Amino acid sequence: MFDNKKQRPGVQTFFGSDGSSATVFNSGSNMFTVTGSNGHDGIYFQTGNMISGPDGIHTVMGNGPVKTVFGPNGEAHTVFENGFGGTVL
Repeated sequence: MFDNKKQRPGVQTFFGSDGSSATVFNSGSNMFTVTGSNGHDGIYFQTGNMISGPDGIHTVMGNGPVKTVFGPNGEAHTVFENGFGGTVL
């Protein structure tokens, strides 16, 4: 979901440190749908390191399996991503 250089699997699951979870359905090379208990439901589009969705623009920084995602309200999250999902702190 957060790496625009790799082919993504069709479905990924991410778990949050607060017990939330989200399922990501990848519907194209730069489009995916998020649904779950994390409050970020909707369709998202990725261009480079920018992800836009119903809650605003997110910026992804980093390379490899560990990235930092800055949200539209100034929040920052560390994401540990593997091929089938990951953990969001």
